[in-house]
Amino acid sequence: MKKNLSASFSTKALAQQESIVHSVVDGFIDRLESNGTSRKGLDMTKWFEMVAFDILGEMAFGESFHCIETGKSHFWSDMIVEHLFFVTVLDNLRRYPILDALGRRLLPRLTVSVRDRHSGYSRTKVERRLQGESGRQDFLTNVSEKVKSGEVSQEEMTAHASTLVIAGGETVATFLAAVTFFLLKNPATYLKLQHEIRSNYSSLSEITAMSAQQLPYLQAVISEGLRMYPPGSQGFPRTCPGASIDGHWVPKGGKIPKPALVNAIVIAFLIVYTASMSAQIPLTEKVAKEDADLRVVSLQKLMDGDASVKEDLLKACTDLGFFYLDCRNVASGRIMKEVQDMYTLATSFYDLAQEEKSRWLVDRDHDEHLVMGYKPAGHGNGPVEGKKDGFEGLMLFEHPISKIDDPSSFPGPEVISNELDPLKQAMSSFREMSILLLTRISEALGLKDNLAYQQYHRKNAVCPTALGLLKYTLAEVENDKVGQIAHSDAGSLSIVFTEVAGLQVLKPNEETWYYIAPKPGHAVVNVGDALRFISGGVLESSLHRIIPHKDEMGRHKYSIVYLLRPEMDAEFVDAEGIVWKGLDWTNKKHAVFRASAEEQAQGTYLTGRDGYVGHWDPEKDAESQTITVR
Repeated sequence: MKKNLSASFSTKALAQQESIVHSVVDGFIDRLESNGTSRKGLDMTKWFEMVAFDILGEMAFGESFHCIETGKSHFWSDMIVEHLFFVTVLDNLRRYPILDALGRRLLPRLTVSVRDRHSGYSRTKVERRLQGESGRQDFLTNVSEKVKSGEVSQEEMTAHASTLVIAGGETVATFLAAVTFFLLKNPATYLKLQHEIRSNYSSLSEITAMSAQQLPYLQAVISEGLRMYPPGSQGFPRTCPGASIDGHWVPKGGKIPKPALVNAIVIAFLIVYTASMSAQIPLTEKVAKEDADLRVVSLQKLMDGDASVKEDLLKACTDLGFFYLDCRNVASGRIMKEVQDMYTLATSFYDLAQEEKSRWLVDRDHDEHLVMGYKPAGHGNGPVEGKKDGFEGLMLFEHPISKIDDPSSFPGPEVISNELDPLKQAMSSFREMSILLLTRISEALGLKDNLAYQQYHRKNAVCPTALGLLKYTLAEVENDKVGQIAHSDAGSLSIVFTEVAGLQVLKPNEETWYYIAPKPGHAVVNVGDALRFISGGVLESSLHRIIPHKDEMGRHKYSIVYLLRPEMDAEFVDAEGIVWKGLDWTNKKHAVFRASAEEQAQGTYLTGRDGYVGHWDPEKDAESQTITVR
């Protein structure tokens, strides 16, 4: 077999077959783009099986199995996986004599059945391959020529093809699934690999198997992946002469499995091509420990009217103005499901091309007709002196959106209009939460109905309340764009859901910044300037900023932010005695965000502290990043 197939795996032969891989992977990327928007997610192990099987079909039989085209695995690939499962079970049962005896009575019938079906289908495909020569080079070109000349029998060619399908399809798919898993578990490695790939190619046409072999970090990832997760269903056993392996003594005569080989060239090509095409993947497994010592308020107990929780809420709003809102187990998890829907909406929007996103750029004052507005990263000043901000923002305004019944009339991208109902539902839920908080604060203060804070936020009144979908850049990649500038919020309440650390708060009368860690199932809620003014200074609006945390490198920070703001015509008096209307205050505050660094340093509009901008010095503050990620 080695003699007959070796020419097909030479560097020259593989280069001639590259266009085949190109065409299949193009289809693979296209299907991921269309199918990847599903909220159910994708079984990537199955999709890797499909793309590998299609490539093997093209290169072994001269025709695809059309798995990618149909979006469904071929019954033959399912049969092979089933066969390998039985083989693996039998191989492992031999270590347990009783189970081995039982397994050898039951499983061989299944494996023989699968083997016969596999051989029969291989035979049919080989016959079709011999009858329909295309003239292109593939794995079986050399063997088919020898069949026609009589040097090799057709049955031997069938055996070669059968082996190729098993060895070249399932093992490649298994390895790709494994290395993807390990890369996502190690975001710094993933980021470094993606950077190497994208910095070495300016266009997809430059990607070749030969050039991929010249990327040292990619080759290291493949080698380490094979070491950590060899993809053979069972290793090739080798008898140990007696040696210490990885610190463990293996006596003479012990059986050691040697990992099966895979087509590393195809793997390299697929990894490079996919990394060049794909967007950054948001990573959401890590959880950080908090050190700002925030109070935790139960949303369910607030709904139940628990008096002690009302008092905790009031203390949180008067001491710091920040607290955790525990949203778990509320209405059977409905709130957190809606939050996940908004994460999906955010990633769908930010996966759009920059040109498409920039169509929705808004850089002006708010008015009642504004439905949505986008800002790119680097549009304003950031927390590091001399650098721009490091976040993209999409603001979706609640009042005008609530009036839109027909998604086709939504004045924005289809990724938003297609999800108009979930968007409106999430906004409605967040609004209910906000009004409940205001009601309970007002009750704890003993305010009469006409003075209660919720009266500044009547349901159908025109207001600039918005749902923000934010995405932060990776500071280690775009180091000229960092975080979000120190500020106090303009509105009444901000409800923030995020899974990545970086939020810091400056406690009143202190000069130390404290991290507020994300907590699963919890929102971070804070009081804004407008509510502080409405309360006559009873409630606290604290200064906060976003900076990159050293333990979160390689993780995109996405934030879902509900910004409850007073009605446009609602009046209140600021700390300096100036009377404001809700809309005027919102526009004034946002004008300061768009201002120059010199203008931002003047007055109290940005931070509430005259002349203070709260810059972050990465060199001085590096050791103060005390959150650890577990």
